[in-house]
Parts: sequence; structure tokens; C-alpha cells
Amino acid sequence: MKTPYWLIAIFAAIAAVIGASLASYHPVSSPSPIISVSPKPSLLVSPSPSPSSIAPSPKPSPSPAPPHLTEQSKLVINGIHPIRIGMTVIEATRAVGLPARTEGDVASQGCFYYKFQGGVPGLSMRVVDDRIVRVDIEEDSKITTRSGAGIGSTEDQIKALYPKQIEVMPHPEVPGGHYLTFVPKSAADSKYRLIFETNSAGKVTQFRAGQMPEVMAAGGCA
Repeated sequence: MKTPYWLIAIFAAIAAVIGASLASYHPVSSPSPIISVSPKPSLLVSPSPSPSSIAPSPKPSPSPAPPHLTEQSKLVINGIHPIRIGMTVIEATRAVGLPARTEGDVASQGCFYYKFQGGVPGLSMRVVDDRIVRVDIEEDSKITTRSGAGIGSTEDQIKALYPKQIEVMPHPEVPGGHYLTFVPKSAADSKYRLIFETNSAGKVTQFRAGQMPEVMAAGGCA
């Protein structure tokens, strides 16, 4: 039995509709997964501090300067380096780098004796009206004059070191002892003297340098 013409037409129409639908169909792709990418880690370098944040390194405390006055210092007619006759006590302490303190009794007319604390043994300064007028060397001090005279030198050695410039007079306080006074030839040094005191054995027990007339007086502020 033949299929009716109209049924064939219906099948053909349905097939055309299905074909058109299949032709326009596109499968929907699944969305791509989102991949999180971490940023590349930076190098571990500490940031340089700004100049304002840099604390300056503390400077080491300077060591105290060594005293300029030692047992190798030399007494000259107008002082002992770095002390000069005519300086004030403050000027002398600054020059030496050590504090000074008074010694013994204080006499009239503003006369004092000073010694440096922690300084050279056997060295003292006679001060009148705040000015150094002489420097005394005594006891067993190793300080000498520039010519090499010092404690223990004999009278003959002193005279040989300063030929024709030594005046000798009896010691006012030591029987048999003497004052051996060096008299400078230079007019610029005419107000200064260098005096050696000797005992009865003719040996130097102390010596001093300073200005006239204070240098001629016996020890102490009398």
C-alpha cells in the first residue's frame, strides 16, 4: 500500500525543521577554570635606611693626654717645659694636663707652694699673687738641668758644667753647705737665676730656677 502523499509531506517538513535546528546548534563550552597566579616573590633585600634614620655611631671618648711634664723634663733658668716663670696656676695646670694643689702652710703676701696631683715627685712651684715665680726640685727627683746637673751632683761638677758662671756663698741654713748660683750672661735672662743647694759633703740636695728676688729666698713662704 502506498504511503499517502500528504504523510510524506509532513515527514519531510519535520525533517527539515530538525535539520535546521541541528545546523544552528553549538555546544556551550564549559568555562575555563580560573587559575590564580601568585606574583613572583621579590628578593629578600632589606631596604636601605634613609639618611635621617641612621643614628651616628658614638665617638669613642678620647683618652686623656699624657702629662707633658716627666722625670726626663729639664729645668732651665726660666722654668721647666711646659711651665714658664710668670704663668698663672691655671695656665700651668692646662699646660701640664694635671690639677695642682697647695702644699704646706700659706704665708702672707699671697705666697703659696703648689704640686701637681699625680705629677713628677719632688717638683713644686712657688706662687706669689697667682704667678709662678720659681720652680723647686728636691728630694730624690730624677729631673736635671739641660746641662745634666741634678740631685747628688758635686760642687766640682756644677762648676765644671757652668764655668765662670757660678757664684758661691755659704748656705744660710746648712752648716758647711753652700748656695751655688748660676748667673746668666744674656741680658734677656738677667732677672733669672739657677741655684743649687749643697750639704756639708758638697753634694746637691735641691735646686731651683726662677726670678729675682724670690729665687734667692730659702724654701717656704716666709
